Amino acid sequence: MSNLQTLTCRPIKKSLMIRSLVIKSLVIKSLVIRSLVIRSLIIGSLFSLAACNMPSTNTKASALLGAANEVPATTSNGTGDAKVDIDVKNNKINWTIHYNGLTGAVTAAHFHGPAAEGENTGVALPIAGDMLSPMKGESTVTEIQKADLLAGKWYINLHTAANPDGEIRGQVVVKK
Repeated sequence: MSNLQTLTCRPIKKSLMIRSLVIKSLVIKSLVIRSLVIRSLIIGSLFSLAACNMPSTNTKASALLGAANEVPATTSNGTGDAKVDIDVKNNKINWTIHYNGLTGAVTAAHFHGPAAEGENTGVALPIAGDMLSPMKGESTVTEIQKADLLAGKWYINLHTAANPDGEIRGQVVVKK
């Protein structure tokens, strides 16, 4: 090969080598980006699946209050219902209790627990404030109280002067 040929071939070979390196670099970058995108999609899917299996932070519960639910039962014509929202994450509950037909004014109201339906137990949480229907309130509960409430082991009891041990009562049941 002459000196002239050597001089003209070297830049062409060098240019081809650089072009080849650039192409290889682009292919590698493309593969890395594709790998990162796939990993991100997989991780995002896993978080979505995990979120589906997590309990909701708010759980709804309710109670139907009646004289026949008292232990022992009363002869009252009173009835009532309660809606209880349980903030599982923050251990807070709030409630609204409606009632009518009682023998007189409500003198006391409580959440009792833990107890199964038909059992009596002590006060778990007093209901304070205005005793007129609808009664509304909120409170913080302990982990144990929250667990008992979620397991259906709390009941609401409304007391009157004629029925100081309770006139109407209803078991708090979590909606499924």
